[in-house]
Amino acid sequence: MPVVVKNTPSKPVSVVVDREVLPGNKEAFEEALKGIIEACKTFPGYLGTDVHLPETMDDRNYRIVFRYESLEALKKWEHSQERQHWLQIIDKLIKTPTKLQIICGLETWFALPKTKMMVPPKRYKMAVVTWLAITPLLIVFNLLTQPLFGQLHIVLRIMASTPIIVLLMTYLIMPYMAKLFSGWLYPTMEK
Repeated sequence: MPVVVKNTPSKPVSVVVDREVLPGNKEAFEEALKGIIEACKTFPGYLGTDVHLPETMDDRNYRIVFRYESLEALKKWEHSQERQHWLQIIDKLIKTPTKLQIICGLETWFALPKTKMMVPPKRYKMAVVTWLAITPLLIVFNLLTQPLFGQLHIVLRIMASTPIIVLLMTYLIMPYMAKLFSGWLYPTMEK
């Protein structure tokens, strides 16, 4: 069930899929998940997949994030026979119909691991939290790397530091900040 998104075809998109596996089907589901990921890899515009496994032995909830370079690339995958084939297999292994949401941009930084769907917070809130996270990170990073990058031209300094900053923001800082500010970012969400 595709979700309508206001997006231009050239922007990267992510598809967030939440699935609850039926008891006794975890191994079969994980094998099918490997199969669908391998099939995705053959489609132009596919950028990668993140799989968030259940946190406990009793938990059967999986969150899968598929990334595509554009909405057009995603739609080609959505309408493919390969996807239909794998969905027929996976649908027999899950408790409820697949829930998915298509998002784009920095909204993925604001995903809380325990939530079932990723409804992004208001943009001004995302901007404030991002600013609060990135400002001290840039200051500390620049102070620590001054001896290493200080003699480089500004363009080279930025090109050398940006990948590190983005990785730190994506995998360490923003997951922490999303949890820290969850009450403000998601004031109506049940806890």
